[in-house]
Amino acid sequence: EQGRNHECLFTRKLKDYLSENLPIACGADGWPGSLERYAHKKEISWETVFKQVSLEVLALGENDFEAKKYLRQRIEALLSRVQENGDPWYNKCWTDDWESLCSSKNQWFRGMWTKKEYKVIQSIGKLIKKDQVFEDWRSFRPTKTLLDLKKSFYENKTQ
Repeated sequence: EQGRNHECLFTRKLKDYLSENLPIACGADGWPGSLERYAHKKEISWETVFKQVSLEVLALGENDFEAKKYLRQRIEALLSRVQENGDPWYNKCWTDDWESLCSSKNQWFRGMWTKKEYKVIQSIGKLIKKDQVFEDWRSFRPTKTLLDLKKSFYENKTQ
């Protein structure tokens, strides 16, 4: 916001988005407090909620195409870390990143994917919620189910 000489008005857009779209009242602690209460309600970290909501705000902005392009690349990079023999970057941070990037149920997010790709993304999210993505968390090995979902995603990937 400061780097753009306050032209983007991100914090105002964030506050407006929160008051219009989330079932959390704004208190004296402002939007950071609203996000804290929402994170507590959803039982996820403040940082994850901030990323989720920020993506929503940015995706609704004027540079929609660039935001979607970046988000798609970021999600595919996360999928590339799911390796049968493990990957040191496939860890708890991976699941936090996935949840923050792929939690949206909004039309703009669904529109980025084919129906099959979106179904895979939803299925991975469900595995994360059930804590079923690590076969062996010490060696960063994914479950067979997650490996199968990754394969399915790339088989159905749009160009």
